[in-house]
Amino acid sequence: MSVRTCILLYVDEARLRQTIQDTLSATYQIYPASNLIQASNLFEQEQIDVVLTEFRPVDVVEHTCTEFISSVQARSSQVKPQILLVSSIPYLAELFTHISPAATLRVPFSADQLQQFITQHLGTGPGEP
Repeated sequence: MSVRTCILLYVDEARLRQTIQDTLSATYQIYPASNLIQASNLFEQEQIDVVLTEFRPVDVVEHTCTEFISSVQARSSQVKPQILLVSSIPYLAELFTHISPAATLRVPFSADQLQQFITQHLGTGPGEP
């Protein structure tokens, strides 16, 4: 049995989370989370290779996304997972340079664009970084 890349999918909005999960689940092991508590628990329990999360305009005020990403990046006892974001905010990199995502995909996107984005940053082979 081959090892699949494990993606922690932390997206609050159910329809977007399901669309991403449906698009990627044939190739990657997906661990979906709809809130900060679920995402934190899954991150602690599973061996996560990639965190794919949505950064929404409300996160600029609430900071839940940035706090979670900062906590993931601060883990020194584990291999740090790659951080990929989906967002509708065009100037995200200038807002939060301290979270340093590997890449950001702008919302809206098609299933093909999502698959290309993930393949470009993760590869397609079993356990491939």
